[in-house]
Amino acid sequence: LEKEMGKTAYGLLKAAENELQKIKPDQRLLVQNAWWFCHAVAAHSGKKTLIILDNAEYLTELNNFSQVGDVFSLLPLKEKEFAFLLTSSAVSEMKQHSAFEHFAIPPSDGQEIKSIARQHAPKADRKTVDGIGRLSSGHPFIAEILAKRSGEWGTPEKAFAAELLGKEGALYRYGEDAFRYYYSRTRGQTLIRLILTIISKEELRLSEIARKIYRSAPVTKSLLERLMAVDAVEKRGKVFAISDPVLGLWLRMIAGGKDLGGIDDRTLEEFSKEVLKDLQWQRKG
Repeated sequence: LEKEMGKTAYGLLKAAENELQKIKPDQRLLVQNAWWFCHAVAAHSGKKTLIILDNAEYLTELNNFSQVGDVFSLLPLKEKEFAFLLTSSAVSEMKQHSAFEHFAIPPSDGQEIKSIARQHAPKADRKTVDGIGRLSSGHPFIAEILAKRSGEWGTPEKAFAAELLGKEGALYRYGEDAFRYYYSRTRGQTLIRLILTIISKEELRLSEIARKIYRSAPVTKSLLERLMAVDAVEKRGKVFAISDPVLGLWLRMIAGGKDLGGIDDRTLEEFSKEVLKDLQWQRKG
């Protein structure tokens, strides 16, 4: 093992092993050794190495250990042998770390969405492709789902409604996962859930939200700031809204107790019209 990773990397590995056997291991040292282990392996290979850290916002949970402090400050960013690429959907949170250069990935443009639609539904007509583009609003995952399912459901609108409202649907699972993500990353969870449900139905001012949750304006503002910090909610002028329109729709529909358990095509048609109307409302502003 020492020959494969090099003497330095092996030494760091053994040091971490020894540290973990202590009653009170040095938390900061363990994190530092993890980063320097990557550096040592890269140096031993003689090649420039790119280390990709997906969902990088979860690394900040290490800051809960008192000795760690700021986990990102421990990254050896100035070394030439390797570099870090951090990916995250927690835009606001990651922007707080000025040591990194930030690049935003914009929504896919119309041509990219059409390409996705044609790739997964090569026989789709122009109306279907345009519908996929309109409903996906530049989101490649949604475009792919609608392209794959529009043939089965007849139209992109029906596919969107079915995939969102059916518990086995891809968009239902997307909304469920998004809700769990934001819910787990925000303190004050009972009220957080209530606020998300309330503003999924309509965009509201701070005072209006405070009245609906029976809390003072300062308490409500603090809760909203927590939601904005993890990009679950955004402020549009003087009102607050769900940042992700699909999550907003999911919350609104689920809160209303709607699902597709054995409904007929006519009911699906009505649901699809309601979903399309609500999606347009969610994307205003």
